[in-house]
Amino acid sequence: MKDGVAFAETDAFIYMAIGGEQAGVSKADDLYFVGADKLDYETLKAKGFTAVRKEDRGREATFYQRNGQDVVKELYPGFAIVFGDEQLALELAKTGQKE
Repeated sequence: MKDGVAFAETDAFIYMAIGGEQAGVSKADDLYFVGADKLDYETLKAKGFTAVRKEDRGREATFYQRNGQDVVKELYPGFAIVFGDEQLALELAKTGQKE
């Protein structure tokens, strides 16, 4: 656990789910994989990020940018990759936790 969010430095989403966690972050190098049933991407816009749709590996994807740099890649409603910002990954994961 890190800041109230399930956190691992391995691919551990299945173990997080088995353990009853509703959201979690899995770190690989400088990438933070954020998973939950559903993440609230509107919180990124509220923090000043700009949503940009662009081609990525043969498909359209939404990237959230800060100062023109990709910071978050939205893959699915409940799965994103955060590039190099652990605190942001934890904050995004918290949006997937149900009260």
